[in-house]
This record gives sequence, structure tokens and C-alpha cells, in this order.
Amino acid sequence: MSAAVLIRPKGLARVEAMLRRLNKAQSQEVLEGIGEIVVSQTVLRIESEGPGPNNEVWPALSDSYADWKKGVSSGGLLQLEGNLLGTIWKDATGDEVVVGSSLEYAALHQFGGDTGRGKVKARPYLGLGPEDEDEVEQVVNDWLMDVMGFGL
Repeated sequence: MSAAVLIRPKGLARVEAMLRRLNKAQSQEVLEGIGEIVVSQTVLRIESEGPGPNNEVWPALSDSYADWKKGVSSGGLLQLEGNLLGTIWKDATGDEVVVGSSLEYAALHQFGGDTGRGKVKARPYLGLGPEDEDEVEQVVNDWLMDVMGFGL
């Protein structure tokens, strides 16, 4: 046998107002905030040469590529001309946010692969790491407080 009590917020003016604001609120704002965190962490990761979002250290460049690169660039592991840094984008729609780069070689850096001239080791730079969870949680909490009217 079970027991239940039906509670309706009718008559609880403050609760009703909070629920109306929450129903009207669009998650777009909070997704944009989460996307900004991922973009900034991605840029920081590239500039500081890792580690990846999983906290794994990126493998070093091959000796031959490192030697060639010394003559043409002073950029880090994923930087030759700085193009990757300038192409990190976010798209927050519906109930998700996607962060990426439109550069053809962006996936090669993320997942590794064969270029036809040699193999490139994966150096994952996209994603959220465990240390980013607190920052994302704070963005969501701030958004909820604002939507519920507690941030005024």
C-alpha cells in the first residue's frame, strides 16, 4: 500500500510566479554561457599546449615535424599560423551547445589520423574537463537564480 499527497501551487503566489518565470525562460542564455566556457577553455588549452579535457598530456611532435616547424613557426603544438585559435565557434540551439572548428585539419588534431604524409597523434582540445564542471554549474545556478527572481 502506498500513500500520496497532491500539492498544487495554486494560491501560493510566489511559487506560482516562480514557475511562470521558469516556464517562460529559454535555456538559450544558459547554453550560450556554457558554450563560452567551452570556447575559452579550448582556446586556453591550445595556447598552453594542453593538457586535453581529459587531463591527458598531449604527445610531442615527431622529431622531423618539430625540426621543420622550428624554421617556420614559433607556435605551440597545435599552432602553426594561429588559424585554429581564430576559428573556435559555438552554436547553442534547442537543448544543446556544440563547440568546434570549421578548419579541415581540426578533426585531425582532435582525433588523430593519417595525412598521407604521415600519422598525426590525437591531441584532444575540444570538450569540458572535470575541473570545468564547477564553472558550468555556477553559470547554471546564476541563470536559475536570475530566472526565479532571486538575482535581483
